[in-house]
Amino acid sequence: MGIDDWFAFGYIITLACLPVLVLDRFSQTTSEAPTTKPQRAADFAGLTFDKCTGKDGSCTICLDEYAAGERRATITDCSHRFHTVCLEKWIKINSTCPLCRHHLV
Repeated sequence: MGIDDWFAFGYIITLACLPVLVLDRFSQTTSEAPTTKPQRAADFAGLTFDKCTGKDGSCTICLDEYAAGERRATITDCSHRFHTVCLEKWIKINSTCPLCRHHLV
């Protein structure tokens, strides 16, 4: 048996085992419990909420100024503030603060 025969033999064995390895990996990933992120700002423990009293700056997600009476969320660990609606949209795709990338979960 020459070197080419050994490579061919290894290639055949690899092709024969590949479906088994793929199915085994697939069964491991599908049997794990899915992890779900909170979808609303109120579901995060590290947030506090208040209402704006006037022009208290602007939301760095939408860049609009806060208007009196608007609901605002503050991340307690880093003290960054955002419109609650803006933060809810943000946390549907990210789990970090939009400014400093502090992990919310």
